[in-house]
Order: sequence, then C-alpha cells, then structure tokens
Amino acid sequence: MMIGKLTSLQTLPFFIVGEDKDHKIEELGSLSKLRGKLMIYNLQQVKSREEAEKAKILGKPNIRELGFHWNRVGNPSTARDTTSINHEDVLEGLKPHGNLKVLKLEKFEGKNFASWMMSGKDAQLLQNLVEIELSECTICEQVPPLGHLPHLEVIRMSGLRNLKRIGPEFYGCHSVVNHDHDYHANDGIIFGSCSGAETTATAAKAPTVVFPALRDFHLEDMSNIEEWCGLGVSSSSSDTTMFFPLLEFVHIRGCPNLTTIPSHLLCLQELICEYASAFYQETGNTHRRYLRIEVSRDSKWKIDVLLVDLLKKSGKTLRKLTVRKLKELCYLANNLQNLASLEDLMIEVCPNLKSIIKEAEEKEETSNCSGLTSLRKLRISLCKDLTCLPKGLLQQTLVTLEISGCPNLIMANPDELRSLRSLQNLTIKGCPRLVGCWEKRLFCLNSLRTLTIGLFSEELEYFPWPSTTISATSASASASTSVSVTATAVEEVDDDDTKYHHPNPKHYPFISLVSLTLFGVDRVKYLPDQLQHLTTLRDLSLQYFYGLETLPEWLGNLSSLHSLHLCWCLDLMNLPSLEAMQRLTNLRSLKIQYCPLMKERCARESGQEWHKIAHIPSIDVL
Repeated sequence: MMIGKLTSLQTLPFFIVGEDKDHKIEELGSLSKLRGKLMIYNLQQVKSREEAEKAKILGKPNIRELGFHWNRVGNPSTARDTTSINHEDVLEGLKPHGNLKVLKLEKFEGKNFASWMMSGKDAQLLQNLVEIELSECTICEQVPPLGHLPHLEVIRMSGLRNLKRIGPEFYGCHSVVNHDHDYHANDGIIFGSCSGAETTATAAKAPTVVFPALRDFHLEDMSNIEEWCGLGVSSSSSDTTMFFPLLEFVHIRGCPNLTTIPSHLLCLQELICEYASAFYQETGNTHRRYLRIEVSRDSKWKIDVLLVDLLKKSGKTLRKLTVRKLKELCYLANNLQNLASLEDLMIEVCPNLKSIIKEAEEKEETSNCSGLTSLRKLRISLCKDLTCLPKGLLQQTLVTLEISGCPNLIMANPDELRSLRSLQNLTIKGCPRLVGCWEKRLFCLNSLRTLTIGLFSEELEYFPWPSTTISATSASASASTSVSVTATAVEEVDDDDTKYHHPNPKHYPFISLVSLTLFGVDRVKYLPDQLQHLTTLRDLSLQYFYGLETLPEWLGNLSSLHSLHLCWCLDLMNLPSLEAMQRLTNLRSLKIQYCPLMKERCARESGQEWHKIAHIPSIDVL
C-alpha cells in the first residue's frame, strides 16, 4: 500500500526512503496533516532538489521535530552510486516550516549546509528552533550561523571531523565589531583573534544578544577542530552586547586538538571536558550559582589558573562548586575565602591535589577558608596526595562532612572539629591519619544523625570510637593509642599541648544518631562497647570485620533498631542470644552478604542460628 494515499494521517514517526515506487520521498507530499515527530532515513536515495521538494516539508506546519538521515552503509555491488548526487541541493529541497522546534541532521554528505540554515532571505526560517543536532556530517567545513535564533536552547555537534574551526560566522550576528579575545592551552595567557565580517558604523549602537536562550552546548568526536572562537566587541558596543547570557552546560568530548574556547561563558555551571586540551579563562561572571569542572583522562588545561579565574568574580552568588577528575590539579584556589555564598563544595578524584590552598599562600593570615560562612556540605574523596585541610574550612555551619580515600590527610587545626555543632551527616573512611581526631574530638557531635566511619590503619587491633574519657596515657601515646571505653567523671586532658574537656559521663556521644555504618579492618575482633548506648539508632551496617566472630550480647539494647546489615564478615559465626535478638522488637530487616559462615548457619529452617532470626519480617542472606 502506498502511504501517500493516507491523506488524513497525523502521526508518522519515521519514513524510510527506498528505490521502489511505494517508498519514494514524494509519498510524503500529500501528508499535510502530519504533526509531532518525523524522521526521514536513507536520504542518499534522493537524487535532486526537485525530488526532495516533492515531500513538501515546508507545507507541514504541525511538524515540531524533524530528522534528516543519510546512510553510508550498504553493499557497494548493489547500492546505487550516490557520488554524483548533489546532497547540498537535496537538503535545499527539504526546507521546513517555520514552526519547527527540533532539527536533526545525520551523515549529511555535503560540504555546506542549506541556505535556509545559513543567512539571506531564509535567515529567519528557524526562529522557533529550540534544539539542533548535527552528527556525523564528516564533509562539512563550516557550521551554520545560529547565534541570532531567539529560542535555541540546545546545540549538539558530533562527528564533524572535517571541521577545524568554529568562527565568528557561527554567531549569526554582524552588529558588533569583531575583536575576539579567546584563551588558549599554551603557557600563560595568549590573546587570539578571529577574522569575521565587517560591521556598519551604526550597528554597534543597537543592543545585541548572541545566543540569547542557549543553555546546553555539546562538542563530541571532532578530531580536527582546533578553535572555538568567541565574538569580541569594540569598546563602543561592549555595554550593549550580551553573549551566552543563559549558557550553563558545556560538554566537550573527543576533541584532542581543541585549544581555544570563548571567554563569554558568563553563566557557566558545568564544564566537562574529555580528551580535549582546551583552555578557558577570565569569564567576568557575576551571576554563577553552580559550577562543576570535570576533566576526564589527559588534558592540557592550566587547571590552577582556570579555577582561580572562574571563581574570581563568583563570590557573591556561587552556591555549589564541584571539582572532579582534575589529574593535574595541585591546589584548588587561594581565593576560596571570597565565596561567602558557597553552600556545597565537592572535590573528587584529584590524585595530585596536595592542598586546598596553595602552600605559599597558607602562611599568610588572610589565605584561609574562614570566609566560607555559608558552607553546609563538604565532600572530599580519592585525593591521595592531599595532606592538610586549611584553617576555616570546617565551618560551624556544616551539616554534611564526607572525607574518604585520603590516606595522607591530617587536620591542620583539629580543634575545629569540636565546633561542628550543626553537623548531621559524617563520613570518615579510608583516612588512617585522622583516627586520632576521630577518637578525641568528635564526642560532642550531639546533632549527628548519620555516621559512616572506618577503614583506618590495618595495624589497629580495636575499632576506635569517641569516648567521654581518655586513658591517662593517651596524651603521650601515638595517634593510634586506644581510647578508654568507660565513661568517667569530667576531666581535663592535655593532648599535644591542647587542653580540652570531656562531657558529663551521662551524656554519651552521638545521642541522636539514627544511621551507623562501620568499616572494620583485619585485626578487629570486637565492636566498641559504647555502641550499646545508641538507643536512637535505626539502621546499623557492619562491613569488612574479618576478625569478628560473635556479635555482642548488648546488641539487644538497641531498642530502636529497624535494620541490620552484615557484609564481608568472613569469620562471623554467632548472633547474640535468642533473648537479646527478641529484645530488638523494632527490627524489621536483616541482610547478610558475603559472610560464608553466617550464610550456612542462618539457612532457613535448618541453620543453627535460624531460630534467633525467624521472627524478623524481612531476611535476605546472600
């Protein structure tokens, strides 16, 4: 059946052009009522502009998303030779209606895009476009001008391997003088220029907004691109010209030769660069609220300069900063103290990061983090060379503190830990040099709700736990000396020339704790006795306690316990007594993973420990 006879058809998600009569592109010509999405495949079968025009794409005002796809795959012996076809003419004949919202081109075989995508009388045709995607257009040498489109929010370009440069023509704006200032991946700052169209003497007076709605820009798998040039302005027009006023996300992947990015990314929130060497600097931004910087694999970025300048003018508005996978980063920035509005700071997978503030600056009184007065979340992980946290980073406003995988980290001012009165969520994992701080200074965190702790030194034979007292020998012992597990009277202890007081013995640490996860080590055979006083605890997870053989009888004192999770406790054989387990009247979930002895002993109906847990509603043994 010929689809062209279905003249009332409204929905046709895709159409595959073929050589036989029933699959010619002209079959679309009579379907004027089509609406929504239409993807047209095998456009290499269309021979000319005249043939393409028979589809009457321009006469379909209700199409909102349109895709044009060419196909290079086929059997050379049977596929029709397409080398003689002018693909640029074919694209000319596929001019869409001005109501179009989304346009996608894939594997287009021409060097230049259609005039209705460029300039001239059809320059206003795509005024309603919201998203454009150009992929695998490997012959194209130039991108279409898009900067003048008022509603364009998303641009995706991938596989344009013949494209070497995104120049001023990309901006579709000729009302400013072109004196570009872009930034490069060379030593220091180098100012470059991009040649572009001349402007009229009066044009600079008119207000101009370039890419007024663009929020998301992607460049992927473009192996030959070297420059993404900006569009500079003359001094007379700088006050009346705006560039990328809403651009928040820039993703660059598979562009190994890209060395230049524009300097106009004022509202940038997320910059992810993979397999690229682009250098970005000096944004002049005063509106940024969230900034994420991530560079995967190798990069030639001058990361330290990048961060300093991105943060330079963000102090009044920046609320969240995420720094990930910056392998060359040695220090974060020395102007963090200016970020008075920063609420969330996350630093992940920066293996060469040695300090948050440059060492040379740490000696100056003003070079600290005391200005981070709004900080609520601090997360640092997998920074193996990080040795110290600067003064002022642990603000009293902190609600969440997570530090993991930092084996060389110590506290420059450990007494700051005792000021975290608002802290509700704490993670310290894989940081063996913090064990002393953990034991001696965190007992007063009475607002703490969730706690994840462990993976300290393999040499420890006990699990360190804050106590309301320290043994008399602790002041002269090393950081790994055991803490007394008995609460006694208030006493003053001199530790490393710092005096501090312990609370009343009736006030045990973490009186509000709801969730607790402990990561053990090989030699630890017993759980801290202080855990029995956590009567508000609802969730308990014990992991990697290889030497633990028996759960203590006092476990039955955890009257609020709702879930118990045991994982990688290789020698664990015994639960507490039946009487202790039955005192856990709120226990609803028991999960046992990778505990080979317990798996056998807790086997349903037949295991030696089964009678102790049979009453629990949800039991999962793996």
